[in-house]
Formats: sequence, C-alpha cells, structure tokens
Amino acid sequence: MVLYIRRSTDRQELSMGSQRSRLLEWFNSDEWEIYEIIEDDAMSGGLDDRPGFQRINAMATSKNPPFDAVGVYDMSRLSRDLETRVRTQRQFAMNGVQIISITQTFEEGPSGDLHRNVVAVFDDHQLKQLSSLSRRGLEDVVKAGGYTGAKAPFGYRKIREVLRDGKEHPTLEINPEEAEIFIKYIKEPALLGKTPLSITIALNEAGIPSPTGRPWGKTVITRMLRNIVYTGTGMLGERQRSRYRPKTDPIYVPGSYPALTEMEEYRTIQELLNSRRWTKKAARSVASDFVFSGKVRCGYCNRAMKINSKGKRGRPKLRCSKKDDQGAKSCPSTDVDREDFQNAVMARLCAHTLSGDNLRERLGEIADGVSVYVEDAKLKLKPIRERKSEIKKERDNIRRQMNEEAEQGRTVPRMGVWLNELDEEEARLDQTARGIDDRMEGLDRFLKDERRIIDSAKERATYLQSKDPDIAKRFVESFIKEIAVKDQVATIYYTIPMPLSGGVEKTYVEELNVADAVWPIDTPSSGGVPFTTAKVASESLTSLRSACPTM
Repeated sequence: MVLYIRRSTDRQELSMGSQRSRLLEWFNSDEWEIYEIIEDDAMSGGLDDRPGFQRINAMATSKNPPFDAVGVYDMSRLSRDLETRVRTQRQFAMNGVQIISITQTFEEGPSGDLHRNVVAVFDDHQLKQLSSLSRRGLEDVVKAGGYTGAKAPFGYRKIREVLRDGKEHPTLEINPEEAEIFIKYIKEPALLGKTPLSITIALNEAGIPSPTGRPWGKTVITRMLRNIVYTGTGMLGERQRSRYRPKTDPIYVPGSYPALTEMEEYRTIQELLNSRRWTKKAARSVASDFVFSGKVRCGYCNRAMKINSKGKRGRPKLRCSKKDDQGAKSCPSTDVDREDFQNAVMARLCAHTLSGDNLRERLGEIADGVSVYVEDAKLKLKPIRERKSEIKKERDNIRRQMNEEAEQGRTVPRMGVWLNELDEEEARLDQTARGIDDRMEGLDRFLKDERRIIDSAKERATYLQSKDPDIAKRFVESFIKEIAVKDQVATIYYTIPMPLSGGVEKTYVEELNVADAVWPIDTPSSGGVPFTTAKVASESLTSLRSACPTM
C-alpha cells in the first residue's frame, strides 16, 4: 500500500511528522506492506496538480497498479474538493485500489457510500469557507499597507513592520541596487518608447543578472512595466484563479510602499504598451490555418517555433520563440517561411511517410514488438489459470466441510466468508485474463489487417489536402508528435496512423532537408540568405508538390 501525507501550511496543527507516525503505527502489521510514502507539503487540498497526489493517481489508475490501497490520516488529506474526491474514489475502486482513512470508518455498501459523500460535501464546504476567510484576511493586510505576494518585486525587498492597523505585517522597502537597475534600464527606456524586447536585449548585453540568474525575458519585463506596485500602490485580486472563491473587484491602496514610478509615468507606459498590441494580434490571426500549429520546435534550444510578423515577401514566418523573448542573438536559428515549410512537409508525408512501402516496413517492425508482447501475455495467463484451478479445489473442499457441519447441526460463518473471498479473487483473475485475451485478440486482428491499415492511412492522407485546415490539423494531431527544425533540416517524429493498433505505438523519425523548399527570411535579425533564392526554391517546391497533385 501507499501512505499519503499532506498539509496546507507550516502552521497547521497536524504536522507531516505526526501524520507519518500515526499512519505507520496504524498499518504496522504483517497484513500491510508499505510500497511508498508520498508527501505534499504546503499544498492546498483544493488543488488537483499536487505532485504527490498526481503520482498516486497515475499509479492507482494504471493498468497494473503496484499497490492495492492508499492510507491517509483522513479523507480531506486526499482532497477537499468534492468533484475531485468523488472522481478519485470511483476511479481507484474500479481499479481495485481502496482508500483507507485511519480516523474515519466507512461501512461497505450504500450506507458507506452515503457516509463518504456526506463527509466529502462537508470538506468541500469547509474549503470554500476557508477560502473566503483567507480572502478577507488578505484584504485586511492590503488595506493596512501590507504586501501579500510570495516574493518582492524586483527593486524591492520584503520586511515586517507594524502598519496602520497596529499589527505587524509583511510590507515592502526599496532595494537600492535593484531599484537603480529598474529605473535606469527598464523604466526610463520604456518612457522613451523602447519596447520590452529592446529593453531585454540591453539588459542581457550589459550582463545584468535577472532575479532568477537566467537571462532576462520580454515577458518578465512586460509584467514589471504593468505592475502597479511600482507606483507604491497595494493591490489584491487583479488575477483571481481560485474556483472556490467568488469573483470580486480588485483592491487598490495608494501610498502603501515607496514608489519607483510616478502614477503619470505608469499611465504613459501603459499607453505605449497598449499601442503595440496590434502586432501580437496580427501574428495570431495567421496561426489558425497552420496545419502543424504547436508541433514545430527549434532544434537548437528546444523552444517552440511560433508564427511571427510577416517577412519581407509579405508572408508569415516561423521563428524561435526564444528570439522573440530574448532577442535575435539569443538563438542561432533562422526564420522560415510558414507556407513553404508546411507545403514541403505535407509533400514529404504524402510521397514517403504514408506510402505503402514505408508503411509495410514500419508495420513489420511493430509486428516484431507485437509478437514479443503475445509471448509475454501467454506467460502471464499461465499462473492465472493455475490459480483458478486451485480456487476451484479450495471451494469444493469448503463446501464439503460446510455440508458435513450442517449434517451435524452446526454452522461455521467463517466458511461463508472464505467462499466470498475466493469468489472475489476468481472475479479479479477473470477480469485480468479477459483484459489480456482482449488485447491479444486485438493484436491478432492488427497483424492480419496490414492491407486495411495501409489503405486507411492512404485514405486519411487525403485529409492533408483538405481546404479546411481543421480537418488537416486533426489528422496531423493523430500521428505527428513533433517537428524539430535545425540548419534547414526538419526532423519529423511520428507514429503510424492506424484504425486499430491493439495499443501498440512506436515513434519513428524521418529527416527532411528543406533547404531547397524553405529558405530563411532576408531580414537583419534573421541573418537570412538573399531573396534571389526564391526562384530556385519555388521550382523545387513544385517538384515536391507533384507527389500530392491536389495540394
């Protein structure tokens, strides 16, 4: 079994150590074997994305869970959210994993289910109450001139002092070294009309370290310029994420901290930032018809290749997102024409990747893996069948003993319990065996269905030629994992699109030299080759398109 320990804050009365010791004491018997102890410290029970909880959930809902029980101090440790709690209990139970609370006893059957649901509803209500109380407490701190953020903004440091309400709270004071950098390299250039990207480049070229020690990024600079805290204004609720707390208007309290930006300067910077928003919208507007959206990454830095502003020929281009965030010199990659890149890759998919010869070769490799699985499955079925034979003998013996006791006027209730346990074990074995048999049957059909798979792949390849980009996108999503672009070579990672795979999936790799069909955009930032190569590229692209005449 797995023991799960969680607490929300370090001020919680029930410490991690206390939960651990009580759980170990409770499950200290030969009946239980501890598989692992998993912890989530300082994590709210209303969050689903707790690392420890996610690990338990992944293991418990896997095909063969490595444990059959999860032990918790109480059910609220697992989750306080009603929807998450009910879903988790149902999924675990369907996979043969029980949840055991050492402080709460639940009967089996409808009454126990009702009790569990009542406790879950109460915990969910308590979570919403705590969230509301937490909001009111934060409001009091902000109105008193306190700061509720986890970290101080760049240019400030957190301190504790007595504020307007006569209580001690965290607040902000100026960090002289960081404040000088903020004013000289960030605020003043922004007031002169410099973009966040140009400010980012200047900071990195000057060798000024960021708060994290990594290179500065455009997004960080933009957030700093939009942060009203730099005007000395306390703020709460601009970005509300909790689903347990009703949406409320943000609170602003001027004069809470020393200001690094005057309010008029702040308004001027906001106007300048807002005036440039059209560029971002223009880039997004051309993304909808890009078939490989979200699939292309830079082969140098592994960052996403995103559709950027139009190139010299008035057409959208793909550009490494790191260059947008940290400047053109941050990555040696070159920009590529989006349309020609898409056409070249689609032609490759039609002419080779989805060809009958390539599919037969790939299916042969998959068949080898299937054969190994089938042999392994047969080995797994053997002990199951042997155990079922033993269960039949044990059941016959128990029934014979029960008949003998009944003839003498005696009953042994425990024998009935033994029979039920054997029936439950047999049912679990039958379920496991059926799963293996079904998988083997599917794999057998897969091995005998090569022609159907090839025909299906070819038929669905016509989706690439559809005038509706959403249809082509859905097909690409079904088998293209990603495409890495480096030095004019596109590396395509894909699986075989099949109507029935039996659960077998293998990733293949192909390289496409797109130098003739895709060329760098000739801009100062990209360092691209001259525009005169367009004619050669166009002729090469025409020959590639011949593989898919309707493209």
